Amino acid sequence: FKLADSVFKLTNGHALMTPLYHSSIGKHFLNLSEIDSAIFELNIASKIIKNDGIETLLGDAYLIKKDTTNGIKHYENAIFLVPKKFSTRKRLCDLYQYMNDFRKEKFWLISILDLPEKIPSRYTKKIKMIVYNVTVNIDFEVEKEWVNWMKGEHIPEVMATGCFIASRLT
Repeated sequence: FKLADSVFKLTNGHALMTPLYHSSIGKHFLNLSEIDSAIFELNIASKIIKNDGIETLLGDAYLIKKDTTNGIKHYENAIFLVPKKFSTRKRLCDLYQYMNDFRKEKFWLISILDLPEKIPSRYTKKIKMIVYNVTVNIDFEVEKEWVNWMKGEHIPEVMATGCFIASRLT
């Protein structure tokens, strides 16, 4: 497991890396055949030992190869093994943001917010600033006009600021 250990050493201490950083690791530190060998070794280990760390390393290694499908699969396996772990959920958020899949990014952001937070972190505080919700009570007589204004003017103007990545009117 020498090569798998080198992937671990390269990613250790960088629990919130983005896929771009993974790509730079792949370019600067390991060649693709070494990454393939590490993936092979980690896959063997994951069949013997069910461990979220191994699954996360597999996700990291696949992202170095820009294989997002397998990266996501192993991150989700890690979450299945340790459901209340923040860092793997954050990795998925970062990955979906990188992939411009804001619906799935939002899903994982919300899942982080739903975690029982024992020690507040700057990352969860930042995420909590991202989720913005407004509740409005209006008279029934003006509901249709108000909804049209929201959809036709207000929401497009708010989205045009570039400060928000998604909107939903329910």
